[in-house]
Amino acid sequence: MTKVYTVRLVRPVFQSATIEVQALNRNSATSKALRWAKGLPDSDWTDRNSEDNDHTMHVESVLDHQEIYETSSNPHQEIGEFQLSTGSSDSIKYLILSADLSTRVGRVLSQPWFTKADQLLQADLCSDWVEPINFILENDGLSGDGEPAGVGWEKCQNNNVMDFPINDLDQEMIESKS
Repeated sequence: MTKVYTVRLVRPVFQSATIEVQALNRNSATSKALRWAKGLPDSDWTDRNSEDNDHTMHVESVLDHQEIYETSSNPHQEIGEFQLSTGSSDSIKYLILSADLSTRVGRVLSQPWFTKADQLLQADLCSDWVEPINFILENDGLSGDGEPAGVGWEKCQNNNVMDFPINDLDQEMIESKS
């Protein structure tokens, strides 16, 4: 017997803006551009991947209608609110891995929420991401020779956000945003 679910998906949307600044060095130019960008109107930002199908969707939450009908005093209202909401900005957060495929260089683009989180939370989140990364490496990638099975495979499929050490330039940009 089938059941009814409402599923909230998240798809990354990236925008870019090009800003020309005068500065004494690269770090100063970066800081100036970040400050300037805060005041740019939406019309100055260009969609980067609007026609790019190379970014996967992430399932953010699933609502089981039967469970709501069994537990809620007002199931119609609760289901309606879930369907109309876009998700709470406090519930799920994302870090972004930047990858330059031509040079094979990747780095994390950390977000202010992560750097403001206490060190215990940061360590806990990083430990969650280490297992899927190790699984990928030990099995020659997701489509490599290794057989996808077990907890590692499930985490790779469900958690596509991974953390890496933050370099000094990224840390300076993060701090200038906050």
